[in-house]
Amino acid sequence: MSVPSHPDLPSLQALREDVIALGHEAAELARERLLRPAQDLARDLAHDSQRQVEAAGERVADGVEQAGDLLLAERDLAAGWIQKNPWAAVGLAFGAGVILSELCRGRR
Repeated sequence: MSVPSHPDLPSLQALREDVIALGHEAAELARERLLRPAQDLARDLAHDSQRQVEAAGERVADGVEQAGDLLLAERDLAAGWIQKNPWAAVGLAFGAGVILSELCRGRR
């Protein structure tokens, strides 16, 4: 079936080329209006997340340092008590050993 051509109508090939060009323009417009802003947002979110993780890491490091300082202070306090009360410390250690021994024996 042949389609009669008319001088005022564009050719089928010209229409195909126009549709292809329009598709390319639509794709570029979509990249500019949708993809690039989404990429920018993702990059900004990644940077914000990285900063938050770094800040959390610093807070954790500070907490660990404070816990270490507290542990050293408690160790020094216990060592001082043991030096002042050696027999009480021996009795306490003996009692703890007996209790742990009984607990372990009871599980068998």
